[in-house]
Amino acid sequence: MAEKERSSSNLELIGGRLCLDFANTLSTWQEGGREYLISYVDLVAWSQHAGALRRQSAGRTDLAATALEWAIGVRETIYSPARRRRP
Repeated sequence: MAEKERSSSNLELIGGRLCLDFANTLSTWQEGGREYLISYVDLVAWSQHAGALRRQSAGRTDLAATALEWAIGVRETIYSPARRRRP
């Protein structure tokens, strides 16, 4: 049986905290990491999967690109301290 391809809706939630699971929506923070949040639909799918989204705003496609851009910025802020290397 073939393994199901990973997507935003079935990523392992192994961070122990919602913010860390969200940071893991990019497979690696090094060059060439796989981005799982390609579209607003991916963001909504991950949010539902992780239990972060309790209610959707149907029909608000005008805000989709802005919401996705904001979410990726938040994810980068969450992960930023982990990227810092200690001397």
